[in-house]
Amino acid sequence: MCNGRDLKRRPNRTGSLALTVNDDQLTNWASPQTIAAEPSNMEGPASDRCHALIIEDECLIAMDLAALVETAGATSVAFATTESEAVESARKQPPDVILSDVNLFEGSGPCAVRSIIRDHGEIPVIFITSSPEGCKNFGRNCTVFQKPVSPEELIAKFSQVAADRLGQRRRAQRRKAIGEYQILDSPPETNFDEITMLVARLCETNSAAISFIDDHRQWFKATCGIDERETPIDVSFCLHAIASETVFVVNDAHLDPLFANNALVTGAPFIRFYAGMRILSGDGTPIASLCVFDPHPRALGLTTDQEATLRVLAGQVQSLLELRRLLIEREEQVAAQIALADELRYVAEHDVLTGLPHRGPFNTRLRTAILDAEEDGTRIALMLIDVDHFKQINDSLGHMVGDAMLISFANRLRTIIRASDNVARLGGDEFAVLLTGINRTEEVSTIVQSLTERLNKPMEHDGRLVDCRASIGLAIYPDHAHTAELLTRCSDLALAEAKQSRGCVETFRHSMGDEFERESAMLQIARQGIELQRITPHYQPKVALNSRKVVGFEALVRCDLNDGPAILPEMFNLAFGDRELAAAISQQMIGRVLDDVRRWVDSGLEFGHIAINTCAADFRANDFAETLLANIERCRLDPRLIEVEVTEGVFLGRGAHHVARALSVLSDRGIRIALDDFGTGFASLTHLKQFPVDVLKIDRSFVAGIGINPDDTAIVRALIGLGQSLGIEIVAEGIETKAQAEFVETHGCNVGQGFLYSHAKPASCVPSMIQQLGDNPAG
Repeated sequence: MCNGRDLKRRPNRTGSLALTVNDDQLTNWASPQTIAAEPSNMEGPASDRCHALIIEDECLIAMDLAALVETAGATSVAFATTESEAVESARKQPPDVILSDVNLFEGSGPCAVRSIIRDHGEIPVIFITSSPEGCKNFGRNCTVFQKPVSPEELIAKFSQVAADRLGQRRRAQRRKAIGEYQILDSPPETNFDEITMLVARLCETNSAAISFIDDHRQWFKATCGIDERETPIDVSFCLHAIASETVFVVNDAHLDPLFANNALVTGAPFIRFYAGMRILSGDGTPIASLCVFDPHPRALGLTTDQEATLRVLAGQVQSLLELRRLLIEREEQVAAQIALADELRYVAEHDVLTGLPHRGPFNTRLRTAILDAEEDGTRIALMLIDVDHFKQINDSLGHMVGDAMLISFANRLRTIIRASDNVARLGGDEFAVLLTGINRTEEVSTIVQSLTERLNKPMEHDGRLVDCRASIGLAIYPDHAHTAELLTRCSDLALAEAKQSRGCVETFRHSMGDEFERESAMLQIARQGIELQRITPHYQPKVALNSRKVVGFEALVRCDLNDGPAILPEMFNLAFGDRELAAAISQQMIGRVLDDVRRWVDSGLEFGHIAINTCAADFRANDFAETLLANIERCRLDPRLIEVEVTEGVFLGRGAHHVARALSVLSDRGIRIALDDFGTGFASLTHLKQFPVDVLKIDRSFVAGIGINPDDTAIVRALIGLGQSLGIEIVAEGIETKAQAEFVETHGCNVGQGFLYSHAKPASCVPSMIQQLGDNPAG
């Protein structure tokens, strides 16, 4: 046995173990008969390669086989003597033809061939063996030669197999190249038609064509002088033209044995003279021919100028094809960009879980529907729908059941509504349905009844029934409101009413709007105060309980509208629920507080520090800390004079992901952080761990219950103890009696704040409050 990597060319020899080959015979076989469907060298060198893999562990036989296959047309030969070598060789360069023995010293030839075919697809294989029974089940691509082998038969078979393989590759390469232009069976185009007419006139022939060579036909993109659009491939002159690098000329088809019996010669269009110049694709693959032909022979063919014209115009066709390909690529890129944009837009506008639109596109559709209804004189109905007890279901049965319920809910809504209606998931367990084109109230009632019946049916999940009920709030345009915002508000009010009873439908009533109108009026007053720059801080002192001295102030928002209505604290609570109003109020407050502090510092007033309240809207952008510090620096103030108060609502709001960074930045610059209304929110202990908290403010609701409500008393005592354990300053808010002050002081509270010491007063009263409390330490 020898290693395939060690095979060398041997000196001339005669005879072998199974083959009888001598140099004279090799010379005689140098031009074997090749059975090919297409002319040779019609593609470039890359497509004419024929790589043979010889799997044989007898070196002498392997060398004789290599000599034969190279004579028969193989351009490269690889050797393997074992099954593993054969698989590795095929991995590096897949063969076009495999020649293999059956029995190897290490492994099996058929096993190696099966592995190669499994990895690389069907490959023709020629077995040369004394044991043909081991070559079964390889199909029609397998040929078996039993030793000893006739060299002539082997060369003839290899030539045929190689030619077939090369023909397949050429056709595949040509098919791929033509496909890039998307031109087959395309409609006529003026640019191509003009070239065929021009070349026929200049070459003085009756006919001309641009012919593309498909697998089984030649197809004419443009013709002059003939009506045919295609012919079978076996009668194509152009199939031969694309194999020639120069102009392919047939002076007289009657005298050419290759074409004398061609159907296009013996029948219409009775071709006698033909000249064609191949057309290449961008990668150099011959794909078509620009040809001229005539029913009269030409002994001298084309003139030199005519041949040059044919070549130039063929090049023009190539240029048109490349332009076409570039346009196709551009269109595909644009189409891909549009598809991607559509996909991104869909993802942005639709809920991932249910596939329903989000609130944004639904509100857009609602506004459009109102305009259409106004024009058509019809009504629309808006239903807001909540899944009842969804949180309990999610918590008790798990998120998978909760998600399954939402998906089922969405599917039920889809099946109930009409094609002209819209459904959306607004968030969480809230859905919306928009009914359009309504002429009678009864239509709404029918749909709502069907909707309620379907939505309140139990849902099956993993073999168990889960109760599924819904509360629905209904409002109708124009009966209840004339704008999308007001109609949504009306439906929301009706939904709130429905959720009092659960599992029912409530239609909006104007009495539901009374509270809404009151809130709207209060918000309008707040907007007026902002526009008139009347937002101003009032200051309530914070007092050290052991000395009754002022240690600081809390800035509380107030508004002075002169003769206008006074803005009560609850009005500001509503305003802080509106993101834009909250941001505007905060901006005006901070500016005025810092100006006041600057004046007090300049006057030498010892006021301790000033606490500024923040809201969730302040943290929606990620620059709150930087903006506040810039304003403090603008006023040339020490940051330690400022304290920032946050509530747990800030931690739970939409800007919560910015809060930690902002508070850390402020704390690093010396600004103290106070957690306001401590104990009234969620996860307060977690917040104490996650955020740099310096001060805990016990909510006034607990302080008010001292000595009255045992639970409140115990809570206050526990919160003071918690602050002491963590080394955090404790401030008791809402102190109104000496008993309350004495209780919190006795249990270790540091600072008190409330009406016992003073109401919140304008900045001008701060010096007098400091003096008054200093002169009257008893409080």
